[in-house]
Amino acid sequence: MKLSVQLVTIALMVGSASIAKAYIAFDDASDPVYTGGNIHGLNGGYGLGPWTSIPATNSNTAGNFQYTSSQNGNGASGNIDSAGKSWGLYANSNSFSQIYRAITVPMTGYRVVELDFDNGWIDVGQSAYFSIGSYYFGFTGGQSNYSYDTGAGLVDSGLPFSTDGLHAKLILNGSGGWNFSVTSLATNSVWASAQLSGANIPTLISATNINAGFGASNNAYINNIRVTAPEPGSMIALGVGVAAWIRRRRK
Repeated sequence: MKLSVQLVTIALMVGSASIAKAYIAFDDASDPVYTGGNIHGLNGGYGLGPWTSIPATNSNTAGNFQYTSSQNGNGASGNIDSAGKSWGLYANSNSFSQIYRAITVPMTGYRVVELDFDNGWIDVGQSAYFSIGSYYFGFTGGQSNYSYDTGAGLVDSGLPFSTDGLHAKLILNGSGGWNFSVTSLATNSVWASAQLSGANIPTLISATNINAGFGASNNAYINNIRVTAPEPGSMIALGVGVAAWIRRRRK
């Protein structure tokens, strides 16, 4: 393996484990700006643009709201709540619901984007998913596992369906390498995909419910959006560690 490839691999692996990080963007559904109904145009937290929702006003068949995500699935599932709240989406009768917002902080250098997603039951042939820029993860009713798309089309992730929530993390190492992972909150099973180059810098975060079905059991939720960057001291320490590794390799 070439030295440059090894260094990119190290940067990805060191990632979230050893680098002290600070939030540069953050929001969750417990922010007082959100009052329970459609969030179109609202903007809590910091480092993120206001929400855009489709539809912009709720109807009987599609919209969004704030409530506990434990109500989907069997009605007492695991949740991704903050102070009992997440952003929820409902869609039925051949309708579609989506919420999205911009990442407004600089995304150059080492960045980690994280969010939580909690789908409910999903009718056969319908779907619920989230995206961090071009990095997609979601479920289509009737399948066994979630699917992902990192730029080459939909692929079976091998991660089984759950209504207890997921935690997603996208690591950008600042040198073109990326690592996209999703953890099942019910089982702690992890799916991950990584590349040493070709990272797409995300500018939007979104959640979508495409006709998943009637009732609270089929609602999808998103919450706890955050972007972190390394604190200066930790990057100095990482640089010293990598330099020491290079010196050892040259001996």
